[in-house]
Parts: sequence; structure tokens; C-alpha cells
Amino acid sequence: MELIYCESLDQPQLDGVWRLLEAYGEDFVPPLSQRRSTCQQALHEDAPSSEGPRAYFEEMKHQRFLLAVEGEAVAGFLTFRYDYVPEILAAQQQPELLGLYITTIIVDAAYRRHGLAQGFYRRLMTLYPQRRRLISTRTWSGNINHISLLQKLAFTGPVRIPDDRGPGIDTVYYYTLLREGQR
Repeated sequence: MELIYCESLDQPQLDGVWRLLEAYGEDFVPPLSQRRSTCQQALHEDAPSSEGPRAYFEEMKHQRFLLAVEGEAVAGFLTFRYDYVPEILAAQQQPELLGLYITTIIVDAAYRRHGLAQGFYRRLMTLYPQRRRLISTRTWSGNINHISLLQKLAFTGPVRIPDDRGPGIDTVYYYTLLREGQR
């Protein structure tokens, strides 16, 4: 398995990412088919799309990627917005700080529990070592596996928006600040 960084994807890579979005987009809360964008607020308002997560995918294609590939197959991916800090974390913003905001992480079921998600995070932390970086992400309060990984990686959080994804389902933000040269 190889983890590769891509500022843009070729068509076979896009096809592999789309396959994973179609297969696992409904596992998110709310499903990716209900989202217009990767940074959308008010996550509990939209109805499912008949096109699946197409609007989400169209925006995501313009982000940066870490891909897990085996041969030609995409086994998983992490997407992030470069130089972006979510509004809720604005208090963490500092001059010359590079924001890397993780919008999506999916690992194919056949490759789960093999350390790929952790590998994505660790690889992301090695990018742009000449800059101070704020790496952040959000998930839902019931996503125990993702939250456990973020805690294991010593991310700070949660910054919580109660009931943001429905009654009893909070949006939770986590972040870590890396100094220049720190990995």
C-alpha cells in the first residue's frame, strides 16, 4: 500500500474516489448526498440528492488529496483544504499560520483496521514542514472510531456545536498546531 500526496487527481484516481464516495457516503451523519459542500454549516437541513454525493464530489475535486493506492486501486483517501481555518476555530488563527482543514476521510472496508487513517494523518503532518500549521477537522459526536484516532494523535478538542446534525448529534471540531519543522 502506498500513500501519495496529490494537488490534483487524474481520471482513474477521480474514478476511485467517486467509487468510495458512492459506497460509503451514506455512512456519514448526515450522508454526503445531503450536503452541498465540504464546509457546509447547518448540516441537518437538506434532503438526499438523487445524484448521490455529486455536489460534494464536485467541490472536493478542487482540494488536495492523500490517496492510499494498491496497484491502480484507490483503497482510501483524505481530502483537505489548503490555507483554510474554519470560522469556529478562528481564535486559533495566528499570523503566518497555514490552515489545513480535513474535509473527508474514507477507507474502503477491506482495508480498515490496517492503520490507513492514522497513516493519512501522520503523512499530512509531514507536509509543509517549513510552516507553522493548524490541522483541523470535524465529525459527528457518535463517530467514536474517528474521535478515538484524533485523541490518540493528541488533537485538541472537541469544540462542540450541540445538536448541529440533529437532536443529540453534535458537530465536534478537533485540531492540532504544529511548529515549523515539527512532524
